[in-house]
Amino acid sequence: MIHGLEGLDEVSPQGETLLIEVSSETLREKILTPKDFGLEGKPLSSIRIKDPKEGIERAKRILEGEEDEGIEAILMESSLGLLLSKKVKDLKEGIQVAKEIQRKGEGMRILEKVKELQDEGVFEKGV
Repeated sequence: MIHGLEGLDEVSPQGETLLIEVSSETLREKILTPKDFGLEGKPLSSIRIKDPKEGIERAKRILEGEEDEGIEAILMESSLGLLLSKKVKDLKEGIQVAKEIQRKGEGMRILEKVKELQDEGVFEKGV
């Protein structure tokens, strides 16, 4: 579970994020900051949107490889996902992998693949 301590339900690009890892044997709490990802951090205003349409437009541009003021937040979220799924050894490596995927515009291809799998009912059946 993650909780940006400014009241976010995601990694905070600005300050501290509480990470709680749960396994069958343990419950581990850790506080993460942008520095743990090798980043300086960005103000919360970098991820604010005025309406859903703006959010969709920004997300699409980012997935297609364009720059956006909120990219750090997305890279941090992606890095944590890569680390927790054991695809990278640490958060800084996760940032590098996520940056490369974003720079190449691979995010849109991945999203389209997920949509295709969803349309096929894979998620209802289990992977």
